[in-house]
Amino acid sequence: MMEAPISLLSSLFANNSRDPKKKREPFKMSDFFLYQNREDMNIPSSVYGAAALELIRIKKFPQWALFAYKDLKVSASGLPPQLLGFIGEDVMLVAPLIEGDQVKAMVIAQESSYDQIRELTSPCGRVIKVHVPKCSGKYAAEENVIMPLVD
Repeated sequence: MMEAPISLLSSLFANNSRDPKKKREPFKMSDFFLYQNREDMNIPSSVYGAAALELIRIKKFPQWALFAYKDLKVSASGLPPQLLGFIGEDVMLVAPLIEGDQVKAMVIAQESSYDQIRELTSPCGRVIKVHVPKCSGKYAAEENVIMPLVD
């Protein structure tokens, strides 16, 4: 919070000098935070961002999950993982890692899926069933969630 006044002035100055043809989106105050940790900014890991952008590119990212797009886009870097995700009607797992009888992934979910068992399909056609954890809010996006696989 101590760097907020300088960051605000920097963003105002940069936006005043910004060429809207070259950079369509205005600068944000958070773009000029020098000392804030990346973890404190709630930006997802780069692997989740890369997987999400690839899902969008191949037109497999559900519209209801676009609320998480902005943060995922900011975090995206590097190559996407081989397994991009598992997608269901009201829940998706981004960049999942299946280890034995559980899966670890970024969960993007609607309230209707909380504490339910859902069948999810990957873009390559693989199908799994998981028990979706209970989250807070109508929509949720949480990283590194471990869920049990259901037979």
